Amino acid sequence: MNVQPCTVAEIQASPEFVALALEHAREHQVEGMPPSVPDWPAYQRIEQAGLLYGWSATLEGSLIGYISIVVSVHPRCSAPLASTEGWFVVREHRKTGAGLKLFELAEAKALELTGRLPLVGAPMDSDLALALRHLGYHEISRVLFKQAAA
Repeated sequence: MNVQPCTVAEIQASPEFVALALEHAREHQVEGMPPSVPDWPAYQRIEQAGLLYGWSATLEGSLIGYISIVVSVHPRCSAPLASTEGWFVVREHRKTGAGLKLFELAEAKALELTGRLPLVGAPMDSDLALALRHLGYHEISRVLFKQAAA
């Protein structure tokens, strides 16, 4: 397995990207929320501004996962913070350690740029939330959603 820095364009150019993105969208779809339709030019602008950093995991040359962080100054604390923007490993490769290796790179970059580890979103009671707790992360807030009446 190879884990390395990458750009948004490199992820998009991967032959496995469409299938991986569909799997990611299916797993994270919330009923009542719009479907995932990434604004790729926006991602590229954020990356070109030096605010988005990404890494990919490949196995035998095939993309099996990715992670990215976005760094921004949060007005409430007047300090830069990093947060994961996308973190996904294909289900069949989750026991390879790819997700942890990707996350370690994202943590190191967040620490380098902000002096803090990243904020990480995870679905409630998910395997990811459990894994993050084992890594020493704790819940600091919840995002609540209510579907509007049709």
